[in-house]
Amino acid sequence: MLRAMPRSLVYEVIAAYGDAALRLKRAGLDGVEFLASQGQLSAQFLNPHVNQRIDEYGGNFDNRLRFVKEVIADIRAKVGDFVIGFRISATEQDTTGIDETRASDICEALDVPDGVDYFSVVTGTSASLGGSIHIGTTDGF
Repeated sequence: MLRAMPRSLVYEVIAAYGDAALRLKRAGLDGVEFLASQGQLSAQFLNPHVNQRIDEYGGNFDNRLRFVKEVIADIRAKVGDFVIGFRISATEQDTTGIDETRASDICEALDVPDGVDYFSVVTGTSASLGGSIHIGTTDGF
């Protein structure tokens, strides 16, 4: 049964993304790719059909985008000059999933000076059988 994460856990997860990126930088990598695709946790915050929260992380587009923006800001604050990529499903291939228009709107909202450095675009979602058969394929674009 789905339930909303308590705010304290949301804050903990946001910080964990930044901490993980910092470990990658210290290990000598050139960058990190933040995944918000294929039905994963971050994609669930973005999807209005899945995200039924009634707090600042749910409801309208800006609120649903808040989790992703806060993760990116936490990563950037901890790693500074480090490549940050963002992976999104252009379409989840599901009638209740993120579609091309919504994915484009999300990317536009993140394409700011302190945002991400590149976008990695895939298709499908693990949240449904119809969407999961498209994971790892290039059809649907």
